[in-house]
Amino acid sequence: MASELKRKDGAAGKGKEKLYPHPWMFNITSKTTPRGIGEISKVLSKEDSSNSLIRGKKIALTPNRLGQILDIPSGGHMLYDPEDEEWNDYNKREFYFGSSKISEGEYHEKRVESHGGEEPPKDFLSAGNFSINDRVLHYVLVYIIIPRNSNHCTITDMEIQALYAIKNDITLNWSHLILHHMMSHTTKLKSLPWA
Repeated sequence: MASELKRKDGAAGKGKEKLYPHPWMFNITSKTTPRGIGEISKVLSKEDSSNSLIRGKKIALTPNRLGQILDIPSGGHMLYDPEDEEWNDYNKREFYFGSSKISEGEYHEKRVESHGGEEPPKDFLSAGNFSINDRVLHYVLVYIIIPRNSNHCTITDMEIQALYAIKNDITLNWSHLILHHMMSHTTKLKSLPWA
């Protein structure tokens, strides 16, 4: 990074060089920047829009506007809807084990064995059982598109539905999905990674 900074000799005194940011690099020095980012993360949900008040200005973000800003589709299907014919063939367990390297029987045996011979109370679906291509796709989802601050190996319902849609050519309304994800984190103790 030091090679990307301009140097001015003698600027720091006693022969030391002071580094100045290159003009094309971002230089975040404003005291209001972290507070502004924090305010954006504290959005108020009102139907399908996110409303914030930053420095006295009201900012409303709708799925369509987010789609324009990020240049992503703001049309398409929502996640699983039993009345939407695109989702007629969706079955969470069938899709997971169809993409998994182990069968449902092997998975069940390992779970019972790891819990001392007793049936565990809850399923734990892991991306670690996916093929490399599906793992990379899941990785992109949980680290970039719909990030979260928890175990990235586990697969949530929203993530498995998004994976199903991608692999079955169902056009998703990505801007609505991302905005919904952002608004769902306003009530959680941990904020999103970028906020």
